[in-house]
Amino acid sequence: MTTVFFTSDLHLGHRLVSDVRGFDTVEEHDRAVMGGLVAAVGKGDTLWVLGDISAGGSAGQRRALALINEALVEKGRTVHLIPGNHDGVHPLHRNALKWDAEYRQVFASVQPFARRRIAGRNVWLSHFPWKGGGDHTDLDRYETVRLSDDGTSWLLHGHTHSLAAIDHERRQLHIGLDAWDLSPVPLEAITDLIGATSAGESA
Repeated sequence: MTTVFFTSDLHLGHRLVSDVRGFDTVEEHDRAVMGGLVAAVGKGDTLWVLGDISAGGSAGQRRALALINEALVEKGRTVHLIPGNHDGVHPLHRNALKWDAEYRQVFASVQPFARRRIAGRNVWLSHFPWKGGGDHTDLDRYETVRLSDDGTSWLLHGHTHSLAAIDHERRQLHIGLDAWDLSPVPLEAITDLIGATSAGESA
């Protein structure tokens, strides 16, 4: 039976992020990140990555794509991408189209956002929180490419690097590695969190 997982903000090769996460070297960070994905996501499983596979830059992106392809895709995992601001293929970048073919050689799909039905709720997938939903800086950046909160839907996102997983008031679930001990989040865990919150809303 196929299991579906979600994660975000791998930041492979990103010196600043590896330092913040407590690693002595970028290489040690990258081994831990990829090792955690490989251990959790089995052959035949599906992984959704909600952006920022690297620090950006041509060499950094190509290195991250190669690591993901070798460790996951070539070993029978299906990987989808909702790109983030560090991914050249995101349409916020002027030259996004030039990266399209390279990203699609690795990812089964590449789209700026997506929608699913989880725990009976409408759930959007995006790298970014809702408009006005926070950032890891004092300002909410990239407002023009963020989704608007419709008042009922949930949102799975990354980007903030927050250690907190859930924002009940805004119906946002942060699935980035920083909130989940550098591990991907199984669909069952997301279903439980959204279902429990929804039950509380209706009680």
